[in-house]
Amino acid sequence: MEYTLFPLCEYAVTVRFASYIDEAVNDIVHETAARLQGERKEGIKEIVPAFSSLTVYYDPVVAGNYADVCAWLRENIGSTGQATRHSTRTIVIPVCYGGEFGPDLADVARFHGMTEDEVVALHSSGRYRVYMIGFSPGFAYLGGLSPRLATPRRPVPRTT
Repeated sequence: MEYTLFPLCEYAVTVRFASYIDEAVNDIVHETAARLQGERKEGIKEIVPAFSSLTVYYDPVVAGNYADVCAWLRENIGSTGQATRHSTRTIVIPVCYGGEFGPDLADVARFHGMTEDEVVALHSSGRYRVYMIGFSPGFAYLGGLSPRLATPRRPVPRTT
């Protein structure tokens, strides 16, 4: 798979593998991040994988300028093709539905023409993939939701 390098800011380079979200692309992102961690150059501060890209944060005084970091990336990314699927783990997360812990359950059921029990059964039977961890610690961006449960955001966000 081809990739594009571009500056995110004066001390970060983003490597974009695709402009869409896909499990195979995400596998390549994570495999590349692991490979770069293993070949980490002095001055590389952080390697952050996302849906279809990763960003490398660096100290320009130690790692060099944008061109230097791009050269290191090209040398260490190499050709990316089919990612090797690493072992995954399944984590079962207990979930409370309805009431004070799920005040939108009735609205979701009504929107989709289902009963609350049907929504719970469909949602709890899914397998969800963590594509990336977001800006807030522990906030995972997941994929795998049944299209039958896709629901628009509330028109006015809840404040409490």
